[in-house]
Amino acid sequence: MGWWNRLKGRMTGRAAGVALPAADASAAPADPRPCQRCERQARTLLADGQVKEALEFAQRQAPPTSSSRMLLNVCRSLAGRRVDAHLDLLDWSKHSCCPMDARLLLGLLQLDEGDRAGAVHSLNRNLVQIDDPRTIQALILVHLERGDEAAARRWAQRLRGHAVNWTDRPMVSVWLAAVGLDVAESAVEPPDALVEQLALELLACESAISSLEAAARYDRSRPRAMLLLAALESAFDRLESPVAACEAMARLALTLDDPARARRWIDAGLSLNPLCAPLAILLSQLPSAEEAPVDEPRRRPDIHVLPHRREQIEALDLVIRAHPDWTDLRLARRRLEAA
Repeated sequence: MGWWNRLKGRMTGRAAGVALPAADASAAPADPRPCQRCERQARTLLADGQVKEALEFAQRQAPPTSSSRMLLNVCRSLAGRRVDAHLDLLDWSKHSCCPMDARLLLGLLQLDEGDRAGAVHSLNRNLVQIDDPRTIQALILVHLERGDEAAARRWAQRLRGHAVNWTDRPMVSVWLAAVGLDVAESAVEPPDALVEQLALELLACESAISSLEAAARYDRSRPRAMLLLAALESAFDRLESPVAACEAMARLALTLDDPARARRWIDAGLSLNPLCAPLAILLSQLPSAEEAPVDEPRRRPDIHVLPHRREQIEALDLVIRAHPDWTDLRLARRRLEAA
């Protein structure tokens, strides 16, 4: 039951103020501030381990919101009033408005009481709404607890293949390995549905492209870089500022160690704007064809796309003539000459 104890610990953390459902504004009293203070105080006390005191404050809010009701049942579970929590959660779980966290907590209580079938039923109700990764993780643990490894592996495949979790595949792999499941990797390329969803979001907010690209490089997440690059390529023909996207895609391709792809997007951007300084500098930073080992074309078929030093210098000189006071360009040119 060690896994479940850790899961319950995370549930307690959420009840103490992390990722609980938003309060139902329609159910709030005319002056919500006293109730809000009670809920905040209850969360603070619970985070400090003062469960009974937290329960006293959690009981004061009336009428309860979704978040305060969830908090109350967490306090009841930890304060020795599990039957009260179980009955309230069981009644709540029958309604479509029940938060997924509530059914997850109900499943934990049912499992602790030995009602594995009830726990599976409660958790499956969550998946009617959405493929919630935490619920799938809980179902994996339930089936492992029952000794049904085949069912656990089926859920593990679903967890790994779920689009929302695609960028977190390394973390998912570590978690599955920790519970003793060795599940084969899913497809390398990001799911089409996730690519198109991100492409639409990028089209709606093109100003976020450079920040997302920098973040993908900063956390060195290969799946995130692959997903962002695929989404940018999908959205490219619909972008209002394609040159900035070309720079982002070239940098992402270099992060993925794909110089051929980087060169393609550098060339595309420079054809649209030959005076784009960042792209000219990126071209100068690619390994030049003169530096490639003699046997490199046999080992790397894409080596022919590497620029010649003459091309790199010409691209820089064109921008330097337009902007003679830009020191970054001159530094890049001097590096090329010294190479």
